[in-house]
Amino acid sequence: MDEHEEDELTDDELDRLNDALDAGHWASAEELVAGLRERDPGHPTIVWTDIRVAVLQWRVNDARALLDGLPNDLRDNAAFHEADAFVAELEGDFERADRLYRAAETLDPEYGAPERVSADEILAIVRRAAEELPPEFRSAFDVIPVVIDPMPTPEILGAPESGLPPDTLGLYSGPLLSEFLGEAGGPYPPRIHVFQRNLERHCRTRDELADEIRITLYHELGHALGFDEDGVDEMGLG
Repeated sequence: MDEHEEDELTDDELDRLNDALDAGHWASAEELVAGLRERDPGHPTIVWTDIRVAVLQWRVNDARALLDGLPNDLRDNAAFHEADAFVAELEGDFERADRLYRAAETLDPEYGAPERVSADEILAIVRRAAEELPPEFRSAFDVIPVVIDPMPTPEILGAPESGLPPDTLGLYSGPLLSEFLGEAGGPYPPRIHVFQRNLERHCRTRDELADEIRITLYHELGHALGFDEDGVDEMGLG
């Protein structure tokens, strides 16, 4: 029997843990692993939860220290290389990140390395997506620039205060379009950010990438027009 087998969380507890982490409910996540932490502070579930929390809270230096401090028996697997790659992306070391993604794929083909495309290809997809919009929405892109960023940063997302995680796909920033076009204008012009490497990691094929870019672009346009999450979906922009 594995030394950790008796201490494993149940499937239901793991689901609740993942849900809590995805929602940013750190206290709930900590409560779920508290028993494990007391019995076995080095348990793999504890270790990976600590790393994930650090990443989601934008504590990149802490995540790096935790990854570098992992014992060898937790390093020689695809999950480690994928986590290491994502932290490398947040550190801006994209070449190292791509090597690690390829290493993960070699260890386990289910961890497919992201397919990279050029920024020009992303912009071409954005243009096609804009042209497919109804006229009442298409004209918005005459005044809203679309910025292709490799990765989000805390400064762009207003994180960690905003609660937006590092794997965010897109962001609308600035005033509502109606306010910007009004007499008041505004000191901060509107713009839509598209985070290329997050989108590439999120998709397995170029067709999926094109679809996800379109979805992200329309979603952020909906926010520019003043719709909440439900309204974005109702307007067919989700």
